[in-house]
Amino acid sequence: MKIKLAQLNPIIGDIEGNLNKLQQTVSELENGTDLVIFSELFLTGYPPRDLLVKPWFTKKVKSALAEIKKMSREVEAGILLGTPMPTPKKYGRGLYNSAVLIYQGEIIFSQNKSLLPTYDVFDEARYFDSAEEIGIVNFKGEKLGISICEDMWNVEERWQQNRYDRNPIEELAAMGADVLINISASPFSIGKDNTRYQIIKNHVQNYNLPFIMVNQVGSNDELIFDGSSLVVNQSGKIIEELASFTEAVKSVDLNKKSSKKYKVLPEIEGLYQALLLGIRDYLDKCGFKKAVIGLSGGIDSSVSCCLAKEALGQDNVLAVTMPGPYSSAGSVEDSKELANNLGIELKEISISEINSSYLSVLKDDFQGTETGVAEENIQARIINKAPSAELRPEQKDEDSLPPYEILDQILYYYIEEGYSASEIIKSNFDSQTVKEVIRLVDGNEYKRRQAAPGLKVTSKAFGMGRRMPIAAKFNSD
Repeated sequence: MKIKLAQLNPIIGDIEGNLNKLQQTVSELENGTDLVIFSELFLTGYPPRDLLVKPWFTKKVKSALAEIKKMSREVEAGILLGTPMPTPKKYGRGLYNSAVLIYQGEIIFSQNKSLLPTYDVFDEARYFDSAEEIGIVNFKGEKLGISICEDMWNVEERWQQNRYDRNPIEELAAMGADVLINISASPFSIGKDNTRYQIIKNHVQNYNLPFIMVNQVGSNDELIFDGSSLVVNQSGKIIEELASFTEAVKSVDLNKKSSKKYKVLPEIEGLYQALLLGIRDYLDKCGFKKAVIGLSGGIDSSVSCCLAKEALGQDNVLAVTMPGPYSSAGSVEDSKELANNLGIELKEISISEINSSYLSVLKDDFQGTETGVAEENIQARIINKAPSAELRPEQKDEDSLPPYEILDQILYYYIEEGYSASEIIKSNFDSQTVKEVIRLVDGNEYKRRQAAPGLKVTSKAFGMGRRMPIAAKFNSD
């Protein structure tokens, strides 16, 4: 079977634009192509969030599917894509997260997603119902076992305990599938590409079947999708591996012999490429062309500025340095040197007079109080020097925080691994230090939101009650 992998970057909500991408890809198929595969929820982009509860939105999906069915009459290949589909049930969410196979004007097979993740960034049970049945489809002499993203992840090697009571891949293999196909919208995290490969390899070894995984690429709001689509033969060898962090459309022959080994992308390289894609896509999908970066001369703003310049181009980045009364000379000079090295424009705008004006206006309110965080925050806007906010005389971050090499480890265990304070302390950390770091993390959660949270007092309110995508393109006409 000759298959075309379509690793593309859909825009959330832009059904017309995503449909055009699909139509363009299908129109360019070579003669002899049997099947073209698109990613999970390709028509809507992933994750569409509360767009899925809008009747006008699902109506547009239905119309787009009609267009795909129409165009499929003109090609010999089957078209496999991800899309929301209505359920026939009178109860539940009313939608499935589906993979549909369209051929010669008809949907000849539909497989709904069985395992709906609700951990980490996922909230699929909010919108979808789980599949009641799993099946295989006979297509052009092959029995295809089709699954969707999470359906391939329920393996003991991945979780300390199973999250689900079924293994769709195991079921498809038991039904006699000749080839396993998984369409995904699997977000990037450091090392996840290798984890995905190991899971696919595990399935291949367990069931002696070739495995195809087509993953979405691009960035949507907070999530970055690396693509890294794979085709592995039944011997566990790589037949095809699509590039990470970029769109790619490529043909693959399942009968092709291969001795390729999986290329593990170095973690720092993967992180770098992910950040560039995240910056570039966020601005592009939101309609922005340029970025303004505040430079302090420290490592955080310097890295941010370098990433922005690389992602957007030097002409699309404006740097601003805003020295205050306690800023070191090095802060401004380092900012100027960085801007010069990057070839970007830099503006110097002192906030010393603004700071003095604030203090003058607020002197009566501050009377009788000690200088503290309030005065520091009035100004708020290593690489080889100690980290400092430079908001008070001779201030250094480590005056109030543990050394960074210790702080980073505590934050990793608490945030990334989910350890409790007592578990971290058992790893030979000072008890008081651990408790104080955790207190600071939890006590400053409010700072991690661009806008203050609103109290939900009606049936539909802004905030967690309305989860609309930001980097999106849609209208309700």
